[in-house]
Amino acid sequence: MGVRDFIQSGVGQMSVARPSDGLRHITCPYRMGSPPVFSQLSVEGTEAAVFFRHGQVLGVLGPGRHSLSATGTPFLETAKSTDGQRYECDVIFVTTAATRLVLDGSVGELTDVSGRRVEFFLLGAVTVSTSNPAAVVAQGVGVGGSGDSFDRMVVQRAMQGVRQRLPYVLEHGLASPSDLTTVGPALLNAGRADHLGLAPTGLELRAVEVSRLVSRENRPPAGVEASQRRAEAAVDEALPTHQSCRFGAARLPVWDTAHEMEAHVSVVGYFEGDPIGGEHQAWLKETMIGSIRQALGTWTGSVLDLPGKADEWARYVTQVVAPQLAHRAKLRGRVVIEGVEIDPQEVAELKRRRGAKLVGRPW
Repeated sequence: MGVRDFIQSGVGQMSVARPSDGLRHITCPYRMGSPPVFSQLSVEGTEAAVFFRHGQVLGVLGPGRHSLSATGTPFLETAKSTDGQRYECDVIFVTTAATRLVLDGSVGELTDVSGRRVEFFLLGAVTVSTSNPAAVVAQGVGVGGSGDSFDRMVVQRAMQGVRQRLPYVLEHGLASPSDLTTVGPALLNAGRADHLGLAPTGLELRAVEVSRLVSRENRPPAGVEASQRRAEAAVDEALPTHQSCRFGAARLPVWDTAHEMEAHVSVVGYFEGDPIGGEHQAWLKETMIGSIRQALGTWTGSVLDLPGKADEWARYVTQVVAPQLAHRAKLRGRVVIEGVEIDPQEVAELKRRRGAKLVGRPW
């Protein structure tokens, strides 16, 4: 090693600061080993330096430049090496300003809009800070390590807190699954007592954001309707699976309120449940088709969206038909709509009108 390298190395060891590659982490250790006696410590305005040895916090220094010496940092004297040249302890820098960490992963099973219990996945973020850097090091770093390991532990704890509280928040109407901007604040309020499980790490939870919450089938959660949806699903699963009374209705008229034109749809489906005797089949087919006509008469929106509403149609028609059938013949079942098709020529015209609206929209 040359004289210049020796001098630079010595100067580097006499200056103690957070490494540049650790700026984005909540915690980051000084990696040059035990800090030398009389070295100069630099602490930025949004952090604190915590001195840690054998599981104990020796002291904390706030923003500024500090001389590590008997007069400047007397709390370090118990950690001085036998040769008196170094303080045998760790220096861990802790960010005190708000830090935003991304949440991304499974939040367990929720009830979706179909009434089934399925796994949901969340994308969002938590914002944390601390007014007690010593607790972060003693309680958090002491268990989970520092740097990226600490950040990962915080995210894991936050996700666990979300899993525990999200069903309650949605099913008690504290947030709407159709408006995800309400979910984060509701989770924050629900977890305020223990900062969504982060209190043991010494961190304080400032904000929770949820930008995406979907199942593998891309269905939203049911929210306050969860118990009703689960009950409906349980009834459906208990129904006999006999299929009968297959029906089809061609070119049913419906008014497209979005593009102001009449279009025609064709629907096919069947009844699933108890076997239907011949004396009830004609009546049941007529009732199912009549209910569909009634639903189309109150439709608002684009007819182009109708094929994607087959499940909603089926639930509506079932709500109309099932009680009547139970009263008339003491039979149980539900309506299944297999397909919805729009007249091809009208599809082309609807798409043309939609395109014209998009082009003419003022931005």
